[in-house]
Amino acid sequence: MAGLTWRALQLIESGHDDHDGGPGDRRAAGKRAVAELAAEEISAEYAITVQYARELRDTGIKVNACAPGMCATDLNGHRGERTPAQGAVIAVRLATVDGAGPTAGYFDENGPLPW
Repeated sequence: MAGLTWRALQLIESGHDDHDGGPGDRRAAGKRAVAELAAEEISAEYAITVQYARELRDTGIKVNACAPGMCATDLNGHRGERTPAQGAVIAVRLATVDGAGPTAGYFDENGPLPW
């Protein structure tokens, strides 16, 4: 996860975009969904989110985590209660936050969540 995150940051900083293993990658998304269910992983996600936010505070890059909810996808046999579009709302919102936006937080589409 750390390697992929740093690669994404390099691409963001350089102004390039590539989707190799990015958020649209089904395997990465599936692993992420499973990881978010475990309390230990949430703690690790919190720690790495806060650490990256601190490291990048002077760059203008915001680092946040999001909870898209259980989305109906091929990975779960379409058993989720939300559509992928509904789940993407918070990720897109956080990805497009301006310089005054939050950093080091955990959010769903309704706002901040407790870690």
